Amino acid sequence: VSAKTHPIVIIELVGYQWALSEATL
Repeated sequence: VSAKTHPIVIIELVGYQWALSEATL
């Protein structure tokens, strides 16, 4: 697991999930 890439992947996933819930509302 790359320490440099891992936080970015988490941010991307959280941002995607947030955008998805925003679109649902």
